Amino acid sequence: MTNPIEAYQTALRYFTNATNKVIQIVDIISKAANDLEDQNWKTIMVSNSDPVTFPQEIAENPASIDAKTWPTGPQIASALSQWHSAKSAAQQSYQRIPEHQRTEIQPPIVE
Repeated sequence: MTNPIEAYQTALRYFTNATNKVIQIVDIISKAANDLEDQNWKTIMVSNSDPVTFPQEIAENPASIDAKTWPTGPQIASALSQWHSAKSAAQQSYQRIPEHQRTEIQPPIVE
């Protein structure tokens, strides 16, 4: 039988990884949104978007969106779905730890 604390620690690692993946996606999208708004969308280019090209004066602008790192809709959906599954698994595995052992274990932090 699996040790409930070890199972929880494994579930918590999956939850942490899923959280980090969603944060990475949010950061990419937020940076692009901020650049489009703050830098004037008329001066923003998308790098690594061959065969699409931009005028030289636009290409010299340090603010750009990197097409290689931009998430697709299915990637966003997958990351969010995995986060919800990992959150549920962490919460459920925490509940499987006997109460007398939980005093030493940090519960999953879900905000």
